[in-house]
Amino acid sequence: MAAKVADRFYRLELPLAFAFFGGKKSIPIITFALIIPIGLIIPVFWNLLTNFLISISFIFTTPYIGNAIYYALNRALIPFGLHHVLSSMVRFTEAGGTYMINGTEYVGILNATNEVLFNLAPRGDYWGHLRSSLTFTQ
Repeated sequence: MAAKVADRFYRLELPLAFAFFGGKKSIPIITFALIIPIGLIIPVFWNLLTNFLISISFIFTTPYIGNAIYYALNRALIPFGLHHVLSSMVRFTEAGGTYMINGTEYVGILNATNEVLFNLAPRGDYWGHLRSSLTFTQ
């Protein structure tokens, strides 16, 4: 938005009383004024996108298709550095699962994996049971 405004208004000439705000100094002011309506419209579309993703969430929870979608998105986001956002969601939120281990609830796959690997180790009852379901490699 700022680039478009800059291309169009960088030579803006205002009356003498407002001349200080003309030219390149007008770009932030105009951008701010144009972003306000956009900021009011985006939440409507964001809500539609969220509802759509919730309605197709059953696809993401299937064992093979969900994993394929996750890894494809992960690889597609690497050039932009956004794969960390996707990974963090799976590692630390309910998207990675909720696990009951020894009566304690662990949210996210990384928290549960750390509990099984580092605190329970091979001696724990959960080692064999949850090891296969908690394996998550990057």
